[in-house]
Amino acid sequence: MRNGYLEETYFSWSIIPMVGRDGTVMGLYNPAFEKTRRKIAERRMLTLREVGDENCFGARRQGFWSQVLGAFDFNEYDSPFLLLYSVMDDADSDASSMHSASVLGARQCSLEGALGVPEVT
Repeated sequence: MRNGYLEETYFSWSIIPMVGRDGTVMGLYNPAFEKTRRKIAERRMLTLREVGDENCFGARRQGFWSQVLGAFDFNEYDSPFLLLYSVMDDADSDASSMHSASVLGARQCSLEGALGVPEVT
C-alpha cells in the first residue's frame, strides 16, 4: 500500500555472489529492477492484439461488437468496466453529406454492449 491505496508493481531481481580474494563467497548483491511500466504496457498491447485477432473475421456488425467485448473480457485490470457505443449517421437526414464526419449530419448512438456494469432493470 502506498499513499493510502494499493499499487500494482512489478520487479525483477537477481542474486550476484560477491567473491573474496580467497575465492569464497563473502556476501550477496541483490539488485532489484522496477518493471511496472513495461509490464502494464505489454498487458495493454496484448489486449489490443486480442481485439484485433477477435475481429479480423467479424464481417457482421453485431458479431463485431460481441467479439470486441470478448477480447476485453480477459483483462479486467485495465478495463474494469466497458461501455461500447456505435455511432451512426442518419442516412435520411437532409443535412447528411458525402463525408461521414460532417458536423451537420445527425447521429444516433446505440449501446452495443457492456462489461463490469450492473444491468438496469
